[in-house]
Amino acid sequence: MNVIESLNRLLNLLEKFNHPIVNLLSPGLTREGVIQKLNFLDRDIPEIIIDLFEWRQGVNYSDEKRPYMVNNLWPMGTFYSLDDCISSYKSRLGANVDPKYFPIFSNIGGDYWCLNMDDGYNSFVYLFAPQLTLSSEPMSQYDSLEKFVESVIAALNEGIYSYDDGEWIISDNYFQFFKELNPNSDYWDRSKRENDEDDFDEFDPEDLSDDDY
Repeated sequence: MNVIESLNRLLNLLEKFNHPIVNLLSPGLTREGVIQKLNFLDRDIPEIIIDLFEWRQGVNYSDEKRPYMVNNLWPMGTFYSLDDCISSYKSRLGANVDPKYFPIFSNIGGDYWCLNMDDGYNSFVYLFAPQLTLSSEPMSQYDSLEKFVESVIAALNEGIYSYDDGEWIISDNYFQFFKELNPNSDYWDRSKRENDEDDFDEFDPEDLSDDDY
């Protein structure tokens, strides 16, 4: 199974939950379109990034409105358009971390999930969220993009995550659940970060004002 097959399985599952993101994701770009938009990187574009944005283009950040994060791909973040990812790379992420990390997911709280472009399909999914990880560098959170998608699918199937009437619900057991599925990622190793497993609860999108957005 490849990551695109996994993503299609995730969308099919979210459709059963009547999740609105199924109909909000923009159609994918052509291969040439992805490469053209990423020409500014001045490097070979990893196939995994081309494949991802050929598959779909994500949702538009400019369309976010209250209640925030209802349309998240999973409880913590979502899949924004390639233009939004490029904007994040240039204006926020790229100014703070090694340019080999390209953001593919994010949330309105300013957390980013990135791929290491040097590693391509072998890349971990890295979380860049200094307030959560207490690290100025992206921290591996999922063992690969495919493992991330399969982990979310498993979480939905086993009730670790659920989505009901516009609200994501997270089981208290989620930390150990994802740790077991992603044993090589540092985020789930409590000794490598100081915050506890309730870190994500510290960001409440309703605390944002319209000026913050």
